Amino acid sequence: MNRELSFYNYLGQKDGMQIIVDTVNERYNNTNWKRDFEWARPQWDLNFSVLAAEIGITPMAAVIDVNAPKPLRNVRGASFYGGSIPKLGHGFNVDEQDMRNQQILAARGGDVDIAAISDIFFKNVDKLIGGAHARLNEMADQARSTGKIVVNITNNPDGVVSFVDVDLKVPAANKLKAGFNQTVPAAWSDLTDSDPVQDLIDMVAYADDNFIPYGVIEMAKSKFNALVSHPKVMAFVRARMDVGATYPVNRGDVLSALASFLPPIVICDAKFAVEVDGQAQSVTGGFDADNVILRPAAILGEVKNAMSVHTLAPSTAETVRTTAEEGRFALLSTWKATELINHVELEALAIPTLSNPKALVILDTATAHS
Repeated sequence: MNRELSFYNYLGQKDGMQIIVDTVNERYNNTNWKRDFEWARPQWDLNFSVLAAEIGITPMAAVIDVNAPKPLRNVRGASFYGGSIPKLGHGFNVDEQDMRNQQILAARGGDVDIAAISDIFFKNVDKLIGGAHARLNEMADQARSTGKIVVNITNNPDGVVSFVDVDLKVPAANKLKAGFNQTVPAAWSDLTDSDPVQDLIDMVAYADDNFIPYGVIEMAKSKFNALVSHPKVMAFVRARMDVGATYPVNRGDVLSALASFLPPIVICDAKFAVEVDGQAQSVTGGFDADNVILRPAAILGEVKNAMSVHTLAPSTAETVRTTAEEGRFALLSTWKATELINHVELEALAIPTLSNPKALVILDTATAHS
């Protein structure tokens, strides 16, 4: 048996492997980040630029005389922001023992079990593509909840040394503190003086007063749990329900009571694993647990992306190149026949951006307004 070619020949070479990659990628058509962001047009330049949308009330056209010149309107100053597109990537090795465990290799000189090969390749590709989407999901959660994307030693322990810190230009005025419109401002952890329901009502009023579009309130699951158990929230809900002071308020009661005053509440509970040298280190979340955000229910922005140079190189008998996400994820699969190792890796250059950062209102519930 020609081991030099058998691995990829049995998979159907590039076309057969692309079918596997496409099948895996379809599993992520509804991954979380795609709810709020869409792919931008691919580019070769590794720097991105965003033309941020403006917010305001469009002026009415003037009623003019038939021969009169048209009055000029003020062209609101368009704002730009930008940065560098980071590279995302990771890989896996499948060695001889892994293959034997999957019954891929029979006795020396035996036949190859194509079903087992396909199963292993499918699982590895799933880990690679799923991991790339997990990083984009984590970045998207950061973007919504903080207006920034920060990659550091905590959420990227085995990555770059010069970390990413991108400001997505949410206006400082839209970053509110707990109790910002109350007589005695207090963080939500102050169960005596804070009033979370009034903060949320005031947050919506702030958006209305400043012509900021919104559709939902979003918060971390831990923050919603704290909201449900807050004494003033429970008292508010019991009053709305006209029940006694000992009635056990639950999550559904809170959501129902707030529905008359506020937009729908969306709860974010995404968690992401980080590894160092293949060993799991911790589980982290991208959504800032201290922040509550008021945001449009529609698409918030684009994932700026650049093409990988792997898309330019041809495949060979030992090295097969495939892509996912319409060419934005590049996968390289290498078969080392003498070592019986299949190495599969993925790279992508991508970062979520906010097309309308002024439409995001962020309430820091852990810090009292001053």
